[in-house]
Amino acid sequence: MFSKNKKKFLSILFAIESIFSFEYLNFSQAQEAKINSSKFQQKNIYNSKQEKLISIHKIFQKKNRLKIISSAVIIALILAIKPKLSKPPPAVPQNLVPPEVPIFNGLPNLATTCYVNSSLQMLFHIIEFRDAILKCSDKNDVCFNLKKIFEKLEKNETVKKNEMLSFLESIKKHNNIGSIKDFEKVGDANEFIVCLIEIIREEIPNINDLWKINCLSEYKFLNSEMEDFNSDEKLFSLPLNVQEEFTQCVENYFKLKKPSFDLENGEKTIINAQTKIESLGKYVMIRMQRFGFDHLTRKVKINDCVIKTDKEINFDDYTINEKYGNYKVKGSVCCSPSGAYIHYYFVWILNGNEALIYDDEKVYKIDFKTAWEHIEKFSSIILLEKN
Repeated sequence: MFSKNKKKFLSILFAIESIFSFEYLNFSQAQEAKINSSKFQQKNIYNSKQEKLISIHKIFQKKNRLKIISSAVIIALILAIKPKLSKPPPAVPQNLVPPEVPIFNGLPNLATTCYVNSSLQMLFHIIEFRDAILKCSDKNDVCFNLKKIFEKLEKNETVKKNEMLSFLESIKKHNNIGSIKDFEKVGDANEFIVCLIEIIREEIPNINDLWKINCLSEYKFLNSEMEDFNSDEKLFSLPLNVQEEFTQCVENYFKLKKPSFDLENGEKTIINAQTKIESLGKYVMIRMQRFGFDHLTRKVKINDCVIKTDKEINFDDYTINEKYGNYKVKGSVCCSPSGAYIHYYFVWILNGNEALIYDDEKVYKIDFKTAWEHIEKFSSIILLEKN
């Protein structure tokens, strides 16, 4: 039979053994085990280990001095063995990012409206556009419904399907949007954005200034009495044909062209036609001409040529007077074949190491290299921001 002191000593050893049997016991759990056994029972720990600690707790309650000493021993042991016994932290889920980086929810897909979702995500990530929508009045029904969606995204709340449906239905009411009335047949992000901005301009007239591309095209007739003329063009986005390098795409658009035309008298005339940039906004939207039509299959096909793209783009070689410096790639609406359909999603560059993909309701965190591969192969609209 053990004496009373030996029992107390063995109880301490028993406590030590019970701690070593845990994979990890944090400081607050140890305190609750010694102070209040009923609270400890609510913790998610195996019953056998609960009973051990509860029995230890009853022994420790007999004398405060022993309770204090044993508590100190237990805490010291926890701190000593914690690095060895604690499990490694779990991998960060793909849909989470560090707290200092803002992340927003995805948007529900209504049948085939992925191109709508990716377009709205891109516009939402343009801070000045987002602020303008959030501050606008409720007179314009499209702005009102878009404002509700942006408010939920900003608060990281889930946008419901009926809210997306109300937004799309409000767009259908406008007569100046052509084929966009049938969302399941349009399926083009650029066309949707153009139509949406035209409606929003009724409420916010200067919204286009964010990504304005004002160009001047000069036409000179070489072998004709026709007068030379200039033409001002205000572009919503810069349409570029797909080439192997992005710099080639830009160069081909602005290079000197020499088309020829037949005149009424049977002669041909050659024109020197060249386009220069007069002014640019803070943002520039690039529309890659990836879509073609296969006359044999009667289907739209995608040119998935990999376009080697620099992280920063400079247009100064194609401007008339002002120099704008570098524009950095901030994000891209991408499109990829998905069975009989074309699937759209939005890639947003966080920094040089990581990026986000908004794929309808899902949001993924990916490394920068993977994100750049998506942009180079599947970019439909590239969003640039002035440095």
